[in-house]
Amino acid sequence: LSKKDASPVTIGDFASQALALQLLFNRFPNDMYIAEEGSEALRLDEELLERVWKAVNSAWSSLDSDNNVWYERGELLRAIDYGQGKGMPVVSATATTRRRRVWCLDPIDGTKGFLRGRVEGGQYCIALALLEDGEPVLSILGCPNLPLPLNQSSKSSRGSLFVAIRGCGCYEKALHTNDDEAAAMWNQLHVTRNDGSIKTPSQSTFCLGVERGFSDPKGTVLKMAQHIDGDDAITTDAEGVPDINNSMRLDGQGKYGLLARGDAEYFVRLPKDGYVDWIWDVAAGYLILKEAGGIMTDVHGNCI
Repeated sequence: LSKKDASPVTIGDFASQALALQLLFNRFPNDMYIAEEGSEALRLDEELLERVWKAVNSAWSSLDSDNNVWYERGELLRAIDYGQGKGMPVVSATATTRRRRVWCLDPIDGTKGFLRGRVEGGQYCIALALLEDGEPVLSILGCPNLPLPLNQSSKSSRGSLFVAIRGCGCYEKALHTNDDEAAAMWNQLHVTRNDGSIKTPSQSTFCLGVERGFSDPKGTVLKMAQHIDGDDAITTDAEGVPDINNSMRLDGQGKYGLLARGDAEYFVRLPKDGYVDWIWDVAAGYLILKEAGGIMTDVHGNCI
């Protein structure tokens, strides 16, 4: 499927959102939820709904040993729509509602990377943040295809899990591993120091989106790289398209994880005119970066 902004949505998006929101709602029924997808397309397409329902059940059976089947299709639709503010029970004021706790979810951030798949180097993540009174206090990025740093990875590990808690730092571990020691190991992350002791500005790496025409349609980021490192900063591909020499490209908020662990130093997002970023596009990544010592600003340098 394609949405109004031409971005794709898959069975995985719907299934991921249904599972995540139902599990959260089971534990925090008085909280509020904001998520990217709605159930409208599924309500209009029974075949698509059935495929999502089967995908959800495949995952649900491994999560809930007492209930191997997601009960009804209607419950799946309701779980998805928790993220649209629909179907929530009316609750009396509690400590959590007074604090205005809101969970913000992007069920698959980087859907095009998800569609490319691991073999073709596609990157995506599940991005979840908890906001209290509008401020992120907890962030989680699950990046199934993003390797750990070379000094921490092993043949048995795959994917990266980033967690940040306000005031407590940012941490990373393997998302999947057969190594019990690696499974229990959390590594605290820090962005690259900006005093030149690790890298000079000209040695620093730009983290960019895969689609050049989307993330930098006017070539502004290219000009920034030239300003930092001169003409040597720019290369051209086989088709003569200019690119930044010292850069890496991937989809989704996994970029913030790379910045947090010092694999890259710059991430500049200047999308095409008229494009709107939503809160689920940035909330989780924001706290991951901040708790690792990084900063996020607007184009004028004002902290966000």
